Amino acid sequence: MTPYFSTKERIDALRAAIKALEGTPFAANGIATGPDGGIACQMLISSALIAAGFNTPPAPYGPANHWKFSSRSIVAEYLAIRPEFQPVDLELEPIPGDVLGFTLGKCIHHCGLYAGNFNFFHVMPHAAACIATLRDPTWGSRLAAIWRPVTT
Repeated sequence: MTPYFSTKERIDALRAAIKALEGTPFAANGIATGPDGGIACQMLISSALIAAGFNTPPAPYGPANHWKFSSRSIVAEYLAIRPEFQPVDLELEPIPGDVLGFTLGKCIHHCGLYAGNFNFFHVMPHAAACIATLRDPTWGSRLAAIWRPVTT
C-alpha cells in the first residue's frame, strides 16, 4: 500500500486544505467548511483529507464530553475499520497526512493531522484550528497512535 500523500502535488493540496481550515473555531460535532462556523477534531481531519482529494467518508459523530467518561475511542474504532487507513508503528516518524491519535482521559479521544516537521493540525474546545508541535510535551507524551491514508 502506498501512502496517499506521497507526491508533491498531494502534499501541496493537503497544505492548502489545512490553510483553508486554519482559524475555524471549535464546535462539538461541528462540520464547518471555513472560519465562519465551528468544527470538532475528527471532523476537521476528515474535512482536510477530503478537501485534499483523499477519498474517505466523513468521520463519525460523538458526544462532546465523551472523553470525560468513556474508555471507548470513537476515533480509533472508526479508523480501525477503514481500509483506506493503515496503522503505523509509533517508533516510525509520521509523514504529512498521517492521522495522529492522542490520549485524553481514558483513551484516544483527540486527533490531529500531521503536517510535517513535528507539526500537526488540530482543534480543541475554546480554541481555533491551528498548528501545534509534537515537541510540546503536552502532545508528544499523549501521542498513542498513527494511521496513514493509503491508496489500495
